[in-house]
Amino acid sequence: MEETRSELDSMLLELFGEAESTRHLSSDKDMASDVRERNRMSVQRYYYRQIVRLENRCRQILQGKRTASIHPTADSGEQLSTAQRLHLAYAELVMLCEDLGREKEELLRVLADNITTEKRPCRIFLLQRRRTAAINAILEERQQHPAIKIRTVTAGEFHETAQSAYQHIMDFRQRIETFTSDVTAFGSRDRYHYEKERLQFSLKKTLLHHSFDDASEKMWRLVNDGEALAQIYPAKLRTVFHPVQTLDSNNLIYFQTIQLDTRSDYRNKCLLLYTRVSAMNGDGCLMLFRSLDPCKYVLHEGKISEP
Repeated sequence: MEETRSELDSMLLELFGEAESTRHLSSDKDMASDVRERNRMSVQRYYYRQIVRLENRCRQILQGKRTASIHPTADSGEQLSTAQRLHLAYAELVMLCEDLGREKEELLRVLADNITTEKRPCRIFLLQRRRTAAINAILEERQQHPAIKIRTVTAGEFHETAQSAYQHIMDFRQRIETFTSDVTAFGSRDRYHYEKERLQFSLKKTLLHHSFDDASEKMWRLVNDGEALAQIYPAKLRTVFHPVQTLDSNNLIYFQTIQLDTRSDYRNKCLLLYTRVSAMNGDGCLMLFRSLDPCKYVLHEGKISEP
């Protein structure tokens, strides 16, 4: 230990000597500031290297004394004084403290690794949940505003469709081969006709305490409001009417989607034409709800896919 202490003192003196010489050099007015900084860093690195080397040397000496104390000889055991025994006990205690310190550091490292490992599934779960929420938000937005493009339906086509439907309705009303169940439900009476696997039927309803103009206007206002129109369907069905073209106040086209819930993979889609025309020389009104052939009118429809 005396040799180690003297060696440490000599190295510190050398270190202080080098620091003193560096200080003298740095005091020179012609030395640049970057040179002074490099010298300071060099001295600091050298200082810490020497400290680490001396600590290692001290640890080796203590380990040697500890080994010698574990296997003492008969002569050496008799010759040891009380001070030497205390010195050996102190050296052993220092080595034990170092071993316990290293064990503590290792335990802390293992604990930090375990905490990191335990937190990893939680972070993965949170990331997956945020990603799922973002995907659901995108899908919901695409369902509310689908990317569909149809060719423009002209006023002539609206008029032609309405005229054809009106003629078909008049032909049906003038038939004498129709049948009825003679049951009045909520003020409605039915007529139907079945021919060549095609069923045609009508309901005739009398609205009490409502004028014709008032009833037709209220019904058309309902048709123009897609959200109100969707409420006619059962609540368990998610029905949305997307307006895709409005020619004027009496002609519009909806893209209707129906699905069981927001996560359902199946959606029923159709393109619906809604038009209102005056009939019977102004004494009547025809409201036509007719589906359009998507192959004829749809130019492009965006698909809902996971981003």
